[in-house]
Amino acid sequence: MTRRNHRKTLEFESLESMELLSVAGMARPHAMVPHLGETHARVHRIRKGPVPGVALTLSGSGQGTYRMVGGGSAAIFTGRGTFSEVGGARLQGRIALNASGNSGEMTLNLGRRGKLFVSVLGPTTSGGGITYRITGGTRAFAGDTGGGAGVVTFAPSGIARGHFALTLQAGPSA
Repeated sequence: MTRRNHRKTLEFESLESMELLSVAGMARPHAMVPHLGETHARVHRIRKGPVPGVALTLSGSGQGTYRMVGGGSAAIFTGRGTFSEVGGARLQGRIALNASGNSGEMTLNLGRRGKLFVSVLGPTTSGGGITYRITGGTRAFAGDTGGGAGVVTFAPSGIARGHFALTLQAGPSA
């Protein structure tokens, strides 16, 4: 029995005789430049740190569990969420529930990239509308600013333990 050696070689086909497909409906190259710059700024923000003069915008949602502390005057929560410009994050924080409104702090832990520290203010005692302001961060998020609005709900309301849901929308700094 003899063994055959097969030797494979690469062959290249010339493109000179081929026609380009229609480009109808495609954007003109110069119209795409602002979009590319915008994407570059987002990538730079996530990987290299804050972009001077540009606020970090957080839009997205998270959920997890909470427990009441201080006789029901505050809720401590932990969970996970996904937010624009930063991706997936672990959430942890404390919101005081009082007659003058919700106030508290929240930390978005983004693993090796760092943490974002967020101040929370809200008008309702049973959960609901809030405003948030990014007060700082660590590593890639050191010096970041920004803010917006959102909704936080605790279910079931008034119970010592339960689940929470958080939705944030970018907006002017609170």
